[in-house]
Amino acid sequence: MLVMATPAIASAADYYVSPAGAGEKNGTSAENAWGIDELLEQFNSANAANFQNGDNVYFAAGKYVPTATLYVKMGINLIGAEGAERTVFNGDANGDGEINEGDRDRVFQINTAVGVGTTEKCVTITNIDFEGLYIAQGGNDTKGAIYLDNCGAEVTVSKCNFKDLVNTGQGANAFFSKRSTLKVVDCTFTGNKAANRGVVARLQGDIKKGWTTFERCLFADNEATGAAGDPCGIVMMQHGQQMNFVNCSFINNKVNGKGSCIWDGTAPDGNYSRILNVVSCTFADNSSAAEAEADQMEILLNAKSKANILNSIVLGGITAGDSIALQGNITDKTREEVFGDNVLTDGVLAPIAKNETMEGFAAAVEALDPAINPAADITLDQTGAVRENNVIGAYDFAPSAIDDNPDDGGDDTNAIKTVGAQNQQKVVYNLNGQRVTSGKKGIIILNGKKVVSSL
Repeated sequence: MLVMATPAIASAADYYVSPAGAGEKNGTSAENAWGIDELLEQFNSANAANFQNGDNVYFAAGKYVPTATLYVKMGINLIGAEGAERTVFNGDANGDGEINEGDRDRVFQINTAVGVGTTEKCVTITNIDFEGLYIAQGGNDTKGAIYLDNCGAEVTVSKCNFKDLVNTGQGANAFFSKRSTLKVVDCTFTGNKAANRGVVARLQGDIKKGWTTFERCLFADNEATGAAGDPCGIVMMQHGQQMNFVNCSFINNKVNGKGSCIWDGTAPDGNYSRILNVVSCTFADNSSAAEAEADQMEILLNAKSKANILNSIVLGGITAGDSIALQGNITDKTREEVFGDNVLTDGVLAPIAKNETMEGFAAAVEALDPAINPAADITLDQTGAVRENNVIGAYDFAPSAIDDNPDDGGDDTNAIKTVGAQNQQKVVYNLNGQRVTSGKKGIIILNGKKVVSSL
């Protein structure tokens, strides 16, 4: 039996993991890192409670293929490698190099069993990627890369990528969040497939729990493969108190059923508020094969849904309803009018249309901001740049690159394509995703675009 290297008194500690392990494999340093077998032992259902709130677990870069679930019961921080080499949890448990029966259907199960607003059991997962899981289910609600249950203390997942997760049944490939408070920031979800009910995430709650925020996230090239009458959506709020999307993009997603991007189609009741807030998001090039036109909407809501949709580009439509507040959105223009021939590039889709005057928009966003839970930063766009231009959608490009007179023959589309090099906001990252000073030379990421800097 492995013994966790935990001090005799209850204090936070650092642990280290690498795919093969190192040295004595006791987890006390990078030179003595746990390997995958030791990791599974320390994170089994019995030992998971031995961690202390505030403990840090550092994962070296490389591929990890767990053969069992890793349980999280305390408020710990799971931290992957920064840089070009990523920490990757791969589901290929049967070792055949294919995504199929016998592969892992879950990586982490998080259950901190505390009430809403508790702070001492907050969990964070940072810089860890998930790929190649295979979930064979017809309604099993305990699967997905990260399964959360009864986590009243906030679980924050940031700078993670979820790709090529396959589900033959009811979605939730990345997250099945039940009775929990979940915040997802700076993450991407690409190439995932499920039959229905929220390809990427399915959210449930109870009378007091069920709060979720997606901030600065990209949902692209995901697919729901079920029947035309199935409730779908790339993200689905089945039950819950509140679901929020701030500065997110939904691009090139395809569903065979109802609701091409967000499904919140059940009426609120005494137990579930089911409030939806969408602020400064972009929905484009998505499709639904549902039979009824009303079911093909990008955002499918119940007629009695409580929703606020502000400053967003929603080309595929929004369900109408008495309790749905719409302000400052683009919903009735063609793709060419809004984006020209621009395509998804470096995680963002740049519009070509200059923003029209939106009287009262700033006040509406300011009024809504305190109500978003978990909180999100509405002052930044999807790339992390400070919003200074009040552009509709997730990407706040520099308006100086836009022709003020679209009828004078100016080449607006080309201007947008080069906006990354012209933008003077100077929000700069290196190719590893780390923020750096604006004077860095070489290839940098400036406001979401790769440019060559000679400064």
